[in-house]
Amino acid sequence: MNDVSVKWPNDLLWRNRKLAGVLLEMAGDASGDCNVVIGVGLNVNMPRQEMNDVDQPWVDLTEIMGKVPSRTEVLSAMINALVPTLEEFVKEGFSGLRDEWQAANGFQDQPVVLQTAQHSIQGVCRGVNETGALLLETGSGTEAFHGGEVSLRAS
Repeated sequence: MNDVSVKWPNDLLWRNRKLAGVLLEMAGDASGDCNVVIGVGLNVNMPRQEMNDVDQPWVDLTEIMGKVPSRTEVLSAMINALVPTLEEFVKEGFSGLRDEWQAANGFQDQPVVLQTAQHSIQGVCRGVNETGALLLETGSGTEAFHGGEVSLRAS
């Protein structure tokens, strides 16, 4: 699909509008054996009247495709893309996927605001490091931020 980008840490955007979000829940040792549950929320056919209160621009597959897509075809496409990516991740970790992620980074070299529960940090997005941490250039230099309860927005 054209015009899709990623927004750290877990969103997919289409023309700067949120199309999907991915959540990971891990149990075990992050540097060793662990189990991960992956949740994917994909906007397929969103009811317009119920989405008036959403606090960011969004889009669904129905608008992008000009028709309501088959849920079976959507699921099949997701699985066919996800399984090889997970197999690569098992072999190489995130570092094997970093270049692909960087190429799709929707905020690369743009001013952004990173919001955490305690802080709001302004800087320039410099992509991600080999572990997937956000690289944010601030007045103090380039700092790495890991996921959690964070939100990244254009400045």
